[in-house]
Amino acid sequence: MRGTARLRLYQFPFSHYCEKARWALDLKRADYRVRNLLPGRHRETTLAIASGSSVPILADGDLIVQGSGEIITYLDQRIPAPALTPADEELAGRALAWEAELDEAVGVNLRLWFYFHLLDDETRAIDFLSRESGEEGRELLAGDFPALREGMRQRLRIDAGNAARAQEALAAVFERLDEALAGRDFLVGDAFSRADLTAGALFSPLFGPHAFASRFLGEPLREFVRERAPRRAARWLEAIYRAYRPVH
Repeated sequence: MRGTARLRLYQFPFSHYCEKARWALDLKRADYRVRNLLPGRHRETTLAIASGSSVPILADGDLIVQGSGEIITYLDQRIPAPALTPADEELAGRALAWEAELDEAVGVNLRLWFYFHLLDDETRAIDFLSRESGEEGRELLAGDFPALREGMRQRLRIDAGNAARAQEALAAVFERLDEALAGRDFLVGDAFSRADLTAGALFSPLFGPHAFASRFLGEPLREFVRERAPRRAARWLEAIYRAYRPVH
């Protein structure tokens, strides 16, 4: 895409929220570069350019856009085709409502449940969190890991009770998605939208074509996938990955 070479995405390569932003950028054929950050140490970079510490952050020259949904909205203005927000106001509202629900019900709950089962295994957790950061990045993260793990548990409220509730919430939203897709190709209207992209990106750690290697998934998460693989929603996710997820 001409005129987008200034775009830079600050991200965690393993983050499903960052996958939302990458998917939108790739679908719109944007010319962008990524800057992979290390968890914990990322704050020095993100707080220097944005109002908060979270990623993804998209820099377009001097303009900063923070948050996956905000990035999609910005890209729809910056690179209009293909549009991810429906032109029809009512459909746009429904797409945004789905996105907000999935960001919380899938994004937050899957993250909590996943880390509950990962963080006790220091070696696997370090491998995962330093993904695409090279040997130097892995060594830095290994040194930071004890404090990072404690900080993640506190900030994300990771404990057994919350993990159990997150699992239940994730199962419930999968059921809702399964029901909503009866007789439909898309969640909203008759075209692929930000609602579908959000579902695909946030469920990608479990159902994506490049889903996290099984060694990173705790057995309860693998069981979740096995039990739901034959279901309508899982087959739909597989179909939208094939049809709409370009390889960057």
